[in-house]
Amino acid sequence: MKRITKKSIVIPLLPIIIAGCNFDKEIKQLDVQQSDESKLFGVSAITGISPWIQSESDNWNVMQVSQTPASMTGIDAVLINNHGQNDTADIQITGTQSRIFMLKSESAMNLKRYQAGYIEFKIRSKSAVPSSMTVSIDNEWPNRSSLVLNDVLSGGGSWETLTVPIQCLQPFDGAVAINLSQVGNPFHLDIKETFDYEITDIMYRLTTERETVVNPDSCEVGAGSGVNQAPPLESGNLALYYSGDSTQAQDYTSSYPINSFGFDVEEENHVVNVFASDNGGVFLGSEDSDKDFSEYKEDFMTLDLKVKNYGETNGIQVRMDGESEESGLFFTVDNNILPSDNEWYRCQFPISLLIPEDNLNLVKKSLYLSGPWNSMNELEFSFTNVAIKDEEENYNPASPCIKL
Repeated sequence: MKRITKKSIVIPLLPIIIAGCNFDKEIKQLDVQQSDESKLFGVSAITGISPWIQSESDNWNVMQVSQTPASMTGIDAVLINNHGQNDTADIQITGTQSRIFMLKSESAMNLKRYQAGYIEFKIRSKSAVPSSMTVSIDNEWPNRSSLVLNDVLSGGGSWETLTVPIQCLQPFDGAVAINLSQVGNPFHLDIKETFDYEITDIMYRLTTERETVVNPDSCEVGAGSGVNQAPPLESGNLALYYSGDSTQAQDYTSSYPINSFGFDVEEENHVVNVFASDNGGVFLGSEDSDKDFSEYKEDFMTLDLKVKNYGETNGIQVRMDGESEESGLFFTVDNNILPSDNEWYRCQFPISLLIPEDNLNLVKKSLYLSGPWNSMNELEFSFTNVAIKDEEENYNPASPCIKL
């Protein structure tokens, strides 16, 4: 069983630090190989780029990160093995001043071909997550373009991928926009809160099929996922995996984490993306999940669903599982209900069609999405905003999914 982490993305543009990086080495020109992506850090990364840390508390001095632990005031880092040799940085931060992890190139990089592309990186939280972090492209102050990411991580110990449109990075507080044809520090991550994390697979990409942290055209806050803002939940509702306001509702998110088997599952911007090449399933729940859902027996499951391809299957089976899992009760979503047009739909399903009433007193999986056995090849879909609510006024049993 694979554990998948969730996250929610809200990105305003805020002021950032103005300190330089204090590198003494002369930077020469390096033309990056003409490819759709350039991996700067991780397995099979390009050569000539090294990881460093920097601390505001140490007068903005810097220290290179290697397999031998590096330590500065408020930040410690070491290279560890993840999928390869020394391909991941393990970092511990304390305090409220700038603690920076960066990549430095031995020669100035020409990254201009990526000016309409993306910076992508993977991060794994090992402690409570910070409320904000700042991603920058830097060539020593004042040459710096940045984007502040607020509440982008949800933690839980699994890898989360962030994809940042480069054209949304802007100079702040007297900085000058970075010249992408002369980049000394192609990745610069500033965090000002106590946080332990691992980071790897930092790359520049020309294109992406991933959800971005902001809309790459408008750079608007919260516009990356393509999902309409989920309406606030009310008293009596139950949040299971919800990006909207759930403060008035009961919240079982922590009791029913995202898990899967067989499928390739990745979470981005509070959206779960699923691809199947064989039998499998994705669900909200764990061995420890044991809540009583009996009070919701007359309510409806609501979720936002997007299908890119039904593949070889005749539809997605939606169900809930109690202690006895294989009840044979599920709702099938197919092309007649939700077309495979890669667009978002908001669906409502009566709880009574997803699980026998007798199984509601101990629910192991609050949502289970799969397909008919031995016919799931090339099934591809995404989902988010899972909750249990009263029947909506626009509910139509013959057409339970409405395009957003």
